[in-house]
Amino acid sequence: MAKMGRTLNIASRVLRALLSAPIVAYQRYISPALGPRCRYAPSCSTYALQAISIHGPIKGIILASWRLLRCNPWSHGGVDHVPERGRWKPDPWVPPEDWAGHDNWERPAPMGLGPT
Repeated sequence: MAKMGRTLNIASRVLRALLSAPIVAYQRYISPALGPRCRYAPSCSTYALQAISIHGPIKGIILASWRLLRCNPWSHGGVDHVPERGRWKPDPWVPPEDWAGHDNWERPAPMGLGPT
């Protein structure tokens, strides 16, 4: 039984490395050429790496895919951390008492379609 657990652990680490390699390559080579585009913090690629690291390859890819679907020109974006291990959603973000943000958000215009 211990041998099977060890084999699964090795397979999980190999799969994590295989899934993380293209994300790291994107961060290193493509993202600098495109400039900052993500509406969220941390960026979608950083979120994906953290999700895979915290939750493992399967749940990490599901969380990263859901994040990529939410990151679009009609999204407000904002702070969106990877949920803690064992959870699917993070705790809601509560602004600090000295927050100077706006209560009423207006939906941002899609990229390239702003006011002229």
